[in-house]
Amino acid sequence: MNQAVYDKLIAVAKQRSLVTYADLARVADLDVAADGGVRHLGTILDEIALHEIRAGRPLLAVVVIRADRGVPSKGLFDFARKHGMLRGRDETGFFSDELRRVYEAWADR
Repeated sequence: MNQAVYDKLIAVAKQRSLVTYADLARVADLDVAADGGVRHLGTILDEIALHEIRAGRPLLAVVVIRADRGVPSKGLFDFARKHGMLRGRDETGFFSDELRRVYEAWADR
């Protein structure tokens, strides 16, 4: 697991804030404009998400948003569907609920 990215996500959650994919990519020393950069960042985020699921916590990666839309990318919602977290719910509702859960989970840590 990429510890620098994980630490950044935790810091963002504790601040009850959000971070863009581009800003997070810099933490991982990746260029999202370069070939494979976005895919590699997605792999890092999936690994962190699995770690959080195993720890019984909500999806920490929900704090990462697209700068142009203000919401996570399709990849986060696909991950949530694949792991049975997004059933019969709209993506906007899932994002809102999961973000609240993440903020609560990291509030006192």
